[in-house]
Amino acid sequence: MIVLTAPNDVAAAIHSLRRGANDCLAKPFELDDLVARIATVLPRTASFDSKA
Repeated sequence: MIVLTAPNDVAAAIHSLRRGANDCLAKPFELDDLVARIATVLPRTASFDSKA
């Protein structure tokens, strides 16, 4: 799970990561940055799903 947060909302980012988010990205963000983060998270979630 990638969480998109408000700018400079460090508390929300920390809360999300402690609750299980894989990554956190503050708005505004570059689309290329989000795509790169998705590409990083997808292989981890795919291997998790194949174990079910």
